[in-house]
Amino acid sequence: MNVSVDKSAGFCWGVIRTIDIAESELATASPAEPLYVLGEIIHNPMEIERLRMKGLNTISRDDLPGVKSGKVLIRAHGEPPATFARAKELGITLV
Repeated sequence: MNVSVDKSAGFCWGVIRTIDIAESELATASPAEPLYVLGEIIHNPMEIERLRMKGLNTISRDDLPGVKSGKVLIRAHGEPPATFARAKELGITLV
């Protein structure tokens, strides 16, 4: 079997943009002000692990009340308006 990968294959622009934003935010994040992402940033375990090693913490909507500092990144898939309202109620900074 022969598998060919197109030379322009890769992540879509939304994923690339989200990863770029995550890396930019991680550059200024700290243990006291961590960066979280709401759900897995993309469907790629190797990239998720690479970003985790840089300090990105994956959380769920149920974890939002436990976020006391830092920022929460909204992934390329987006979130419903209720998530934005809940984050505002909790005083969470969204990216």
